[in-house]
Amino acid sequence: MNTEIITALIVAVGSIICQLLINASNRRRQESENEKTKSLIVYRIDQLERKQDKYNHLQERVFTLERLSAVTDEEIRVANHRIADLEHINSKKGRIYER
Repeated sequence: MNTEIITALIVAVGSIICQLLINASNRRRQESENEKTKSLIVYRIDQLERKQDKYNHLQERVFTLERLSAVTDEEIRVANHRIADLEHINSKKGRIYER
């Protein structure tokens, strides 16, 4: 064979080997970056879940407080009604108590 053809084949094989090595190196680097990105995404999702849990717990507490407030309001209305009834009874007897 001609030396020029042999030289061209050696150069071609060398170029192919270099490209394969570069490609493998880039793939490993990209996989490493993807793992870092994946771990960051998982971390951020965990943080968001924690914030969401805190918010949900806060909503539950607010609903409980609203329920208790409604019960307390009803108790106050009943107490005021009883006081009004007692004042009415006492006013009929002529004994008016002032607050």
